[in-house]
Amino acid sequence: MYLYIKILINRLSLKDIFSIRSGKKIIENKHGSHHNFLENLFIELEKSYHNTDTKYLNYFLFKDINKNLFLSQFFSKDLNTYRFTKVILISLARKKQIILPIPKHWYKIFEKNGLKISKIGCKILFFIQGLFRLLICLKIFLELIIYKLVNINNKKSKLDYMFFNLPLESFPYTKDFSDFSLFSEFINKKIISKNSTSLFFIKNNLTRLKIKKRLEHNNYNFKFSHFNFPLSLSFFKLILLIFIIVLIFTFSFIYLLVNRFEVINFSDEILKYYIVKLSKNNKIPKKYFFNNTTYRYRPLWTYLSKEKNFEVIVYFYSLSELDYKNDKYDYKLPQSLYSLNWENYYTWNSSHTELIKKISKVETTIDQFNSFSLKDSSAIIPKDIDFNNSIAVFDAAPYKKIFSTYFAMFSSDYRCYENILKFLLDINEICLKNNLNIIYKPKKSDSNQISKYFLSKTKNLLSQNNFYILDESISPKKYINKCICTVNFPFTSTAHLNNNAEKSVYYDPTGELYLNDNGSHGIKIINNKKDLDFYIQNMS
Repeated sequence: MYLYIKILINRLSLKDIFSIRSGKKIIENKHGSHHNFLENLFIELEKSYHNTDTKYLNYFLFKDINKNLFLSQFFSKDLNTYRFTKVILISLARKKQIILPIPKHWYKIFEKNGLKISKIGCKILFFIQGLFRLLICLKIFLELIIYKLVNINNKKSKLDYMFFNLPLESFPYTKDFSDFSLFSEFINKKIISKNSTSLFFIKNNLTRLKIKKRLEHNNYNFKFSHFNFPLSLSFFKLILLIFIIVLIFTFSFIYLLVNRFEVINFSDEILKYYIVKLSKNNKIPKKYFFNNTTYRYRPLWTYLSKEKNFEVIVYFYSLSELDYKNDKYDYKLPQSLYSLNWENYYTWNSSHTELIKKISKVETTIDQFNSFSLKDSSAIIPKDIDFNNSIAVFDAAPYKKIFSTYFAMFSSDYRCYENILKFLLDINEICLKNNLNIIYKPKKSDSNQISKYFLSKTKNLLSQNNFYILDESISPKKYINKCICTVNFPFTSTAHLNNNAEKSVYYDPTGELYLNDNGSHGIKIINNKKDLDFYIQNMS
């Protein structure tokens, strides 16, 4: 139990880090790839709720909601936070029973996969987590009262749209929306109107302050909320909410008495549901935009869309939703994509549309808007670059071994820094031979996560006259169509940003990938250096 709390507050010691490596080796000796083992375990956990009896929730929970999918999403969303992976690996290394805040329903699945758990420890931790959720209910209610008192004399303006947890670079830095930030993309694709009013929830206070500073000299119709849900409550509705909170507490403890610990763990979600239910329809936004970072879990309040006459939409700022094809399956969904039940999507192309239709558990409405750029900034692109003699190159993040160990994804074995390094060196060799420039925009530059070995080996590239490195916050859409072509590590989304798909390829430096892998979504795959050289020469 102490181990989970240490991980929760990010207080792992060097000894813990070494234990993670040892735990990884233990799994690899028994099962092969630890990435694959953990991903399969988490997929099994997620899917286990699909056919579970949920009648016990009908007395309190919303009969018109598919509770199996809701429970599946809610409890599996934390599997992607690395906490579970760290606890499992450290516990294996120390030959300790695993203690995690998991529902009773999952105990047998862990044991079936050879993982010993402490049932008492898991139950206690699950209960403590539930109590914390009840405290969050009280916190939300107190914040609502303060919000209401502070804004008692403020006239509530009409709100059109709401966005969630966008980074600083997703906001425009030009007055005319001519940049490629996400918001400008939405304006220019006529998804939203520039004269409309948008509401933003930004969880991180520092990020919110930076965004406000960036926007202070422009008269955008932007407002910010401290709540990750819409609301418009009168004082009478606030009083009614007290009664609802009492009911939530009462029913949560009744379920505890009959050994049902699930409800207490999403009690704050139930409260948000009723806050939105009690809110005035004409005072909350009409459209809500979630992206592919957050769409693994659909918040409970969004199921009110028909009743409250609003629309909830998922858009994508990247297009890498599949694991790599191998001899066992044509494609494998990463964990968390087996229970999707959103009704509206914005996709990039026809292949993407077909995938979403195939994996969705409900009927969907899909609009194709081509690619979206998430970030852009005013960072300078060197003026001496000859784009007509340049190749745009995009890789994956070359993570440190210890950091990539946390990923429960089959694809992590392929996306190692060794393969990414070979990808860059092969392209560089071809470009030097053909007197071409390389315009390289790294995926990430966080030194705490990126391999030092990778950085040391690429130092020589950075000193070459033909090698240009751009700030990672710059949108590739600013320059990608000016270049001869783009070469992308499989399956980074940048391959789909070029207006001409024939000027974009995926390069597999290992020769391991299938040329007809569905993950390319129609972009050509090249899996040997000779063919890449031939392609680049033809394009130039």
